[in-house]
Amino acid sequence: MMVSRQMLFPVNITFLDAASSNKMNLDVGSCCTSTNSWRQLEHDNPSDATFCNSLSLPSAHPANKMLVQSSLVALALFATSCIAISKNFYPSSKRGLIYIPNSEFPSDDKVWVQKHSDLTWYYNYKMHPSPAYENNTALQFVPMLWGAPDGFDDTTFLEKVTAQIIGGRNITYVMGFNEPDNSMANGGSDMKPKDAARYWVKQLEPLRKLGVSLGAPAVTGAPSGFTWLAEFVEACKGNCTFDFIPIHWYGSFDGMASHIAGVLDVFPNKKIWVTEFALDFSSLAATQDYFQTSVKFLDGNK
Repeated sequence: MMVSRQMLFPVNITFLDAASSNKMNLDVGSCCTSTNSWRQLEHDNPSDATFCNSLSLPSAHPANKMLVQSSLVALALFATSCIAISKNFYPSSKRGLIYIPNSEFPSDDKVWVQKHSDLTWYYNYKMHPSPAYENNTALQFVPMLWGAPDGFDDTTFLEKVTAQIIGGRNITYVMGFNEPDNSMANGGSDMKPKDAARYWVKQLEPLRKLGVSLGAPAVTGAPSGFTWLAEFVEACKGNCTFDFIPIHWYGSFDGMASHIAGVLDVFPNKKIWVTEFALDFSSLAATQDYFQTSVKFLDGNK
């Protein structure tokens, strides 16, 4: 693995669907962000990640600052030295990243498409690919409807994604709302389940006709997340279809494994994408152990 900065800070980890699956249906990847990202984030200006299996945190949403706030919260939870890739860490074709290019470090854009990178996809919390990768075919772009559109009659997301597909872009996955059970102050999209259901039917469900697989709303790992998702499914009245379930987890490995098992108990036939996870407020040694244990577990459950 090539590192273009000396010190890195792990933040969260993102995963891609595998062609084959066993009963756990887990998807896996890894990501970090650089010291430059940390420095820039302190000034509300997210920077690029600089690691082959890593990410950069999101820039501000066009209508809000919650993504920057989310970046700050996530980075604060995991501000330790980045995990060194050891001989026990193996590449995986499922890995993806969250990445927002930064014009101050244009060379970073090349890190993710190096010969030895095992990254295959990325997302940026938006409906359009990042300019640096707009014409890149090495990383598949996954659009995301981050939060509530401007209104129930707004079909901008559907129209823009459809136009990209018709234009030839390889879009086979789309993700729904980011932490709708969480407040905007804490980085969530803060949506009511019944409203989210209406937006889903209007903006996301039609994409299935174009062969797109849909990811359920990415709720938090808190109990409120499960509650929100259950209320969302009920509000959909059978009109919302999702093919995989994104998971966010900040805590111990045992907690993450238990949380995944709980999700699979409720949705046994769905694939799981672990799109954010980290061991917050921990030492480097604990973080390294957590990372290695988690990746081994997730890689072993395809």
